[in-house]
Amino acid sequence: MTKTNEQLGELGPNNPKAWSLMQGAWRLINGDRVNEIEDLDGNFEEDHGIGKDQNGLYAFFKCNHNGSKYFVQVREYGKTN
Repeated sequence: MTKTNEQLGELGPNNPKAWSLMQGAWRLINGDRVNEIEDLDGNFEEDHGIGKDQNGLYAFFKCNHNGSKYFVQVREYGKTN
């Protein structure tokens, strides 16, 4: 899926909210388990990044653990003091 310039701006590292979310997510995920995943056509998928849906921004990781593949999402929720 090709992202538009608007999506790249909103989901990219120049957006402070996206940047903060990704940095927080990296602190929670064991980076050794995050891998590049090859699709059926031999292309490599992004193994991590920022996405957006109707509930807002989320960081995502595609991970392998004990022979299984996982798609992990990290979202900000609630208020911080």
